[in-house]
Amino acid sequence: MLALGGGAGPRGFAPKDDPAGAEMYELLFGGVVMIRGNLLMGLRPMAPAGDRFDPDRPGLDHLSFGVASHSDLEDAVKLLDEHGVTHGEITALPSFGIEVLSVKDPDGIQIELTAPIIS
Repeated sequence: MLALGGGAGPRGFAPKDDPAGAEMYELLFGGVVMIRGNLLMGLRPMAPAGDRFDPDRPGLDHLSFGVASHSDLEDAVKLLDEHGVTHGEITALPSFGIEVLSVKDPDGIQIELTAPIIS
């Protein structure tokens, strides 16, 4: 096994060239390029016309981002509701020690926000 350090490097993924997708990522992350510590993630809208995301094909299944607390998940719910973005409920996963809020982007890619369960 490789000994990797320093966090994650650049990541890119290719949604459809769809303004709705860019709007959702700007709403959640402040733009289509996100830099958090050592993580650089950007959208590269280049999928062929008519192509659709399929979580059962090889490749990306979902993206998950940690937030500090349950109240951050509640704030995300309010923000998504204010903008009419459909999302799941905040769900506790005690075996993982986290709570999860899921939302799908316009291509169907699931984005998860997670917060630690604090007893």
